[in-house]
Amino acid sequence: MARVPDTGQSRPGGPRLPRRVSLFAALGWLCLLCAQPSTALAELEVEMTADRNEISLGERLTVIVQVSQDGLERPDITLPEFHGFRILHQSVQRPTHFSFGLSGQQVRSSAIYKFVLEPMQPGKFVIDPVVANLGKARIRSAALTVIVRRAAQPGGVGRTSPQPNGQPSHGANDTPTANGSDAALGKAEVEKTADYIHAQEVDAQAFIRTVIDKAEPYEREQVTVTLYLYTRDRLQVAPTIDREASTDGFWTQDLLDGKALEQLPVQRVGRSRYHVYLLRRMAAFPLRSGDLTVGAMSLTINQRRSVFGLFAGGSPSQSFKRTGVPITLHVKPLPAKGRPRGDAAVGHYTLEAGLDRTQTATGDAVTLTATIEGQGYIQSINLVDPTLPGLTVLEPQVKNLVEISGDQVGGTRVFEWLVVPQEPGAYTLPPLKIHTFDPETQQYAVLQGPELTLTAAGRGMVDVSQAPPPTPGDQAAPAEAEQAHRFGPVRTRSSLLRSTEHVHDNPLFPLALLLPPLAFAALFMRDYLGQRARAQGGSGSEQAQKRARVHMRAAEAAAKDGDSQRFHAELANGLQRALESRLEEPVGGYTRDELRKRVAASGMEPELVRTLLSQLERCDMERFSPMPGISDNLLAAMQEANRVYERVLLFTPSQPRGAA
Repeated sequence: MARVPDTGQSRPGGPRLPRRVSLFAALGWLCLLCAQPSTALAELEVEMTADRNEISLGERLTVIVQVSQDGLERPDITLPEFHGFRILHQSVQRPTHFSFGLSGQQVRSSAIYKFVLEPMQPGKFVIDPVVANLGKARIRSAALTVIVRRAAQPGGVGRTSPQPNGQPSHGANDTPTANGSDAALGKAEVEKTADYIHAQEVDAQAFIRTVIDKAEPYEREQVTVTLYLYTRDRLQVAPTIDREASTDGFWTQDLLDGKALEQLPVQRVGRSRYHVYLLRRMAAFPLRSGDLTVGAMSLTINQRRSVFGLFAGGSPSQSFKRTGVPITLHVKPLPAKGRPRGDAAVGHYTLEAGLDRTQTATGDAVTLTATIEGQGYIQSINLVDPTLPGLTVLEPQVKNLVEISGDQVGGTRVFEWLVVPQEPGAYTLPPLKIHTFDPETQQYAVLQGPELTLTAAGRGMVDVSQAPPPTPGDQAAPAEAEQAHRFGPVRTRSSLLRSTEHVHDNPLFPLALLLPPLAFAALFMRDYLGQRARAQGGSGSEQAQKRARVHMRAAEAAAKDGDSQRFHAELANGLQRALESRLEEPVGGYTRDELRKRVAASGMEPELVRTLLSQLERCDMERFSPMPGISDNLLAAMQEANRVYERVLLFTPSQPRGAA
């Protein structure tokens, strides 16, 4: 075939590019395809499953939500509200998988939520879908339908659930959405809940909600009190608790074991969506009848325009306070009908009693043990000391062990008496009894231990003052009396035994005289050498600055490694050492309020005081936070902390060292 010369003229289909240009264009497109980030090909998957679709009241339902995506970027996940169910337990895991292939490193991260639910009433309930947003992608899971049937038999001792008609939650409540659970609640209950929200004037930015499971309990009946924080935006740092909820007239037990600020699923109040955080959950036992009030909690939320701020887009130093609503309980006295004389233990208990041995010698002590187990305010239970002629019963030793099962408080209370028989014979101890009151059935009952028999052998303790005088022919009487009493030898006079050796004759006496001056000389040399070493190493201010630089470098290394706890610990130490170098005194023993007053009295600018203390409080919170920090967030926080650190080093105090 003859070669056609290229004249540069146009051909059908458009102008033809030179061969070298088209080759470079193809290579460029190939490089662009290979250089595309993994998020361009990211896949987002959302799945929600349940272990079953039909359960009965009293049973538990497990729901698993799994959200998976390519890359390390976390999507915005909206979890369902679980209307008609009580959340007994929830956990989250975030596994990450790395793989390598022709296209380079592939990262697949997931978030797996596990919820253990308990139905509150029978009916047909629809669990809303899970929604995940990542960039422009928006994925929804399928909804779950669960049928709750009535239990075949009424439940025994266990957690108290709300009645089917539902008691209104005290404090701000959620406005239910139109699903199956709303139909079970009924229109009147929905309207009552909506009115209650309106009456409490729910804040559009954040508010505290207090919930109790019983509005009219009996004396010493458990009431579960839960406090939530609702915020329109996600929290990054825990808020500062200014005042705890007061519980005067209650005995309380923490149900969270120190774990607070747990993030719960997003909920909808009216037309707004709120992030929900668990602040407190406690069991409160009213100690008397009448009106008792659970006070309002007060806290401070700080807003900052940074990744460590509470709300994105807030003012750099803006903060606001929120106070909850006090709740009044109408505590009922125990019913008078059938009430026994004395006190009655409220709750569900068992009683066991026993002796460590049933046979003993006269005058020897045996241990009588009574064990009470159950659910309720077990520390309030008392037993009457057993009494019987011929027995001496000492004051009991009482031991308490508080146990928490779910949200129900109970435990074990053990009484131990020492029982001493004074005369030989068989003793039948009367049964130990306690009266109980069941708040669910409103019935009284009597718990009774078994009858216990103790046999004592041997001679009794003889009263010598009333014993008849021995006859001249009775030669064995003194020996028998001595064997019965077994007293030691009687001393009629005392004497002080002294050593014949004088103290100054002891060979260790000169050494004892030399020890005090030698110890004083050693202390003097230690102080002298320490002062000399400090003089050679620089002033106290310079040493504090050196230690501050070491801690700040360690904090920066921890931020790069993504170690949140070590980062905040080193950062707090670095800022404190920097402050000590300017004040020329240690500040580790100050409380936050004392430190604020001391730094303000030294002449530091109020804005720098607030910034510095906010950094220290944030470090204390994040060191023990259950939510690990992200490496990018730690690096951003390090940059902000370096600016505060440099400003502290430039600060010159106006008051001398030690000024209050």
